[in-house]
Amino acid sequence: MSNENLIEGTVAFSNLTTFDVYKGRPTGKYSFVITLDNAAAAQLEAQDVRLKHYQPKNEEGEPEGEETAQRKFASKFGWETVDIDGAPFQGEMGRGTKVRVFYELKPNEEYGMIPYPKKVRVLELVEPEAVAPEEF
Repeated sequence: MSNENLIEGTVAFSNLTTFDVYKGRPTGKYSFVITLDNAAAAQLEAQDVRLKHYQPKNEEGEPEGEETAQRKFASKFGWETVDIDGAPFQGEMGRGTKVRVFYELKPNEEYGMIPYPKKVRVLELVEPEAVAPEEF
C-alpha cells in the first residue's frame, strides 16, 4: 500500500451496516466521516480533496474550541474493514473510534478528487451509543 493514499483519523459518524440517509432518504451508499489532524488534512488538500471544517459550539451556540477538518468517505459497494489484528470487522464504529483508511482517488469535475475507501483498519474501537427502540 502506498502511504500517499493512507490516512488516519477519528470517526465522527458511521453508516457501515445501513445506507447513509440524506434529507430523509437513503443514499444507497455506506459511509463514515472522520475528523483529521492538521497533517492528515494537509495531505488530502494537497491531493485536491475537499474537506469540511467543523467548529464546535457551546450551549449558547458560540464557537468553542478548535476548528477541525473532516472528510466523508462513501461507497455504494462497501469496502473491507478489519480490526487491529486483521480479522474482519462487522458493525458500526462509535464516535471517537480511531481508524486508518486506505483510499483510491477518482476525479470529479465538480468536486475535485474523491477519495473512495478501499480498506479500513479499526485501530481503537469505541462502541456506538445505544439508540432507543422505536416503541420507546
